[in-house]
Formats: sequence, C-alpha cells, structure tokens
Amino acid sequence: MLFRSTTIIEDKTFWTNSGFDPLAFLRASLETLSGAERGASTITQQLVRARLLPASAFSGSKYERKVKEIIQSIRLTQAYPGEQGKKEILEAYLNQNFFGNQSYGIKAAAKSYFGITDLAKLTIAQSAVLAAIPQSPSVYDLVANATEVVGPDGKT
Repeated sequence: MLFRSTTIIEDKTFWTNSGFDPLAFLRASLETLSGAERGASTITQQLVRARLLPASAFSGSKYERKVKEIIQSIRLTQAYPGEQGKKEILEAYLNQNFFGNQSYGIKAAAKSYFGITDLAKLTIAQSAVLAAIPQSPSVYDLVANATEVVGPDGKT
C-alpha cells in the first residue's frame, strides 16, 4: 500500500514511464512560461537529483541540470528494468527522503510517527500520510505540527 500511496501522490505514471514523463514536463514548462512555476519531476528524477548527480551538475544552469537529470533517469530505468526494477527505484527513493521529525527514510518515519518497524503493518491511512510528507516535510511533520493536526485542546 505504501508504494501505491507514494506513486499516486508523487508520480502517477511511475510504473509505466521511462524515468521521465514528457507530458508532465510539457505541462510544467507551459505553466512556467505563464508565470505559474511547478515541478514535473518523476520519482526517478528526484532520486537521480538527490543521490546520483555529481555536485558539478548543479553548477550550470537549471536547464542543463534538468537535461542531465532526465538522461540519467532514463538510464537508471533501463538499468533497473521491469516491475522489479521499478520497485528497487521506489525503495531507494523512499529510503533517501526526509520525512520531518529527524527521520530520513521511510522506516525511520514509520517508527518515529507510528511506532511501527514493519512497513507491512502500516494501515492505508498511515501509508497515505507518510507518502504525503516528502512534499513538504516541515509543513507535514506530524510531531512539530501536532497542535495543527489535533488542536491545542486535544480534539480534531
């Protein structure tokens, strides 16, 4: 369920894309040109940017970096083919993300927020919450923002 929650939130075409989603890229480019910048990176691109691109890739223009990111994302998808390859990419992505509350990686986040060490025991709701946190770890940090989630009087 965790994989499904993550791909629904982060990259709806993850299981079928080649590491890059041309339609999402085109939509984001058009929105950026109209002044409403938004991201279009796939899960694979995010993993490449966070863990596989050398520091030198960030010294050029944003557009040069994006091209390098796309090329490496396609190569990574080719190196890890099929459903099993996609699972390995998704696991690597989940294990490198920051989830707030000093938690790096999905297992640390599950333990930190829910006291769960076996990811298979996460409920659908817990999986959905964890999948959403990387969008904005400081905003969705369940501990730091507990009064916003529960309220100062302990009620929702």
